[in-house]
Amino acid sequence: MSLRSETLRPSRAIFAFNALVALSGCASAPPPTASIEAAERAIATAEQARVTDYAANELGDARDSLNAAREAVRQEDMGRAHRLAQRARASAELATAGAELATARAELATARAELATARAELATARAELATARAELARARAVNADMSRSTDTLKQEMQRNTGDR
Repeated sequence: MSLRSETLRPSRAIFAFNALVALSGCASAPPPTASIEAAERAIATAEQARVTDYAANELGDARDSLNAAREAVRQEDMGRAHRLAQRARASAELATAGAELATARAELATARAELATARAELATARAELATARAELARARAVNADMSRSTDTLKQEMQRNTGDR
């Protein structure tokens, strides 16, 4: 063997290794079944939570991304399919969170309205109590005046009966 052929062998080995790595990179990855199933579950959860009332756009985006992920699987573009499935899941989770936020805001508005009603009822009760106290004070004043008048009449009657 010549010196030249010995120096080329490692180069050929490196070239063969690089070619093998490049070819293995071209091999198709397995379909992102778990990602697609996770997206389907997230969309189903969102639909059961009735998010369409509050987050229809996000749920629509999730469905579109899931359909695009399925199409990418059919086209054997597994990397894109995985990314789209993850996007679908994230959009569905965003829709669910948005619906929960909207529901919480609606419940807060209801609670505030109930609080305002309770405060109004309390103000009415306080006004009625103040009216009742004022009426009681007037009744006591009338009662005291009648007691004085009765006492005065009794004294007059005793004087009149004593004069006869």
